[in-house]
This record gives sequence, C-alpha cells and structure tokens, in this order.
Amino acid sequence: MRRLGADEATRLVADTAAALPERHRGCVMCAIASGEHDAELVIQRSAAGVLLVDRFAATRGHLMVVLPEHVEHVARLEWERYAAIQRLAWQASRALDALMSPRRIFVAALGASVPLSKTFPHLHLHVVPVYEDGDASRPANVFSWSHGVWVYEKAEGATLASELRVLMNAREP
Repeated sequence: MRRLGADEATRLVADTAAALPERHRGCVMCAIASGEHDAELVIQRSAAGVLLVDRFAATRGHLMVVLPEHVEHVARLEWERYAAIQRLAWQASRALDALMSPRRIFVAALGASVPLSKTFPHLHLHVVPVYEDGDASRPANVFSWSHGVWVYEKAEGATLASELRVLMNAREP
C-alpha cells in the first residue's frame, strides 16, 4: 500500500471515472457492480451487493459493499434490500475481525446524491477497521481524506480479498 495525499487521490478517482465506458455514466460503483472495474478486489458477489476491498482505503482492510444497481438514496430501498446489504457488511466485519483483530469496525452508508469529488452518488457501504485509539480513530477523521488515503497495488488488494473470501466462505451465514 502506498499513501496518497487527498488532492492526488481525488485526481486519481476523477481520472478513473472519466475513463469508464459511457454505459456507466462516470459511476465507478456501477462499473464495479458490473464486474468491469476492480474485479480482482471482489470478495463476494451476490444479489445483495458486491463486497470488495476499497482501493482508496482509510485503513488496511477497508472494504465496500456496492449495490448491484444504481440507487442514490437509501430511503428508496425497500427494507429487505437494505437489510441484505447490511447483512453483507456484518459478515464482512466478522471476517475482518477474525483476520485483522481491529479495535473496532465502523460501518457507514455513503453515496452523495449530488456530485462530490471524493465519492459517487451510487449508494454503498464502507466497512472500516480501526486499529488505534485517540483522535485519529474518530469517525470524522476515519471518513475524511484530510490525512490522505492508502491505495492498494492490484496484487496486494487481490491477496487480501482472497484471504477474506476464504474466511467468509468458512463462516456460518
């Protein structure tokens, strides 16, 4: 993993979105859900969503759950759909806990309904392990790019995805 400053990471995200095929309307999350982007980082793909290692990570082990369809507002989901993606986040949290032993794990539903430089309107969940105490582990800091982000090299992210996949497949649902 290498650490990028917020400005450099923001440019990389924008460049990635701009290079997507038109059918994804610049939405990296739609490209991930279709299997056309970051496929090597996918841990699990189901009707509920796509669980993958977040290439732009706040911490080692930062994961995302991406809805398979483009939805911008959590309130537009039926309870069953929302519960299914939350269940996937819970399963991911259990695997992260077993593999990495973080102090805590934050789960947050994100996806701004207006264009922002560091996110996409496509609803997604972040599952973020936190390894330290103190101010750096406050949600406002964990979910901010003000201290930069960690970016996985493809092989490194793929290895982590594989390790988590094995753990998730071995655990009870």
